[in-house]
Amino acid sequence: APNRKRSRALNAHAGRFAVVLTIVAAAAVCLVAHVAHTENGTLRRVTETPPERVSLNPSISGDGRKVAFESNAALSSSANNASFGAYVADIGSAPASLVEVARTRAPAPAVSQDGSRIAFASTSNLTGDNGDGNSEIFRFDGAALRQLTDTRASDASLRASQGSFQPSMADDGRLVAFASNRDHVGRNLDGNSEIFRFDGAAL
Repeated sequence: APNRKRSRALNAHAGRFAVVLTIVAAAAVCLVAHVAHTENGTLRRVTETPPERVSLNPSISGDGRKVAFESNAALSSSANNASFGAYVADIGSAPASLVEVARTRAPAPAVSQDGSRIAFASTSNLTGDNGDGNSEIFRFDGAALRQLTDTRASDASLRASQGSFQPSMADDGRLVAFASNRDHVGRNLDGNSEIFRFDGAAL
C-alpha cells in the first residue's frame, strides 16, 4: 500500500511537471513569434548600395525622421564611385529622399532633433576655407554648408592627429561641441585635447 501511494504521488508530480513544461514551451514559442513579428514589422531598408560599395556610420535625428550617414556609392547625380559623400536621408517619405551634403568622409555626424542640421568633421576643402586640409568642423543647415573652425596644425605632417574632431549637436542645432588639441581661443597653448563649444546664435 505505501508503494502504491508513493507511485500515485510520483505520477501526480510528473503530471504537474509536464503541464508546467508545456506552458513554458508555449510561452517561449509565443515570445519568439512576437520578436520575429516585431523585427519584420519595424525594419526598413533606407539605402540601395551596389556591390563593392558601402554605406555606413549613420546617425538618426531625435524625431526619427532623418538619418545622416556616409557612402561611397553613387547615391546622387553629383556622386561618383570613387569618393565618399555625406548624405541626409528623409525616411518620412517612401522611398526615402536623399540630399547630398558634401563630397567628403563624415563619420558619425551629429544631428539636430528634427534633422534639419548636421555637423561633422572633415579634412576636405568644402567651402574654400580649408586649403591646408586640417580636420575642421562643418555644419549643414539644410541649405548651406559652413566651416565652424579654423584649425592650424603645428606642422603639416601632423595634420592627421592635430585638429578638431567628434562634434555633438544640441537639439535645436544652435550649439555644437567638439574635441580639439588646437589653440582656438588662446587658452590651449600646451596642445592638449580639450572640449570646445560653438554657439551659432548669430548665424
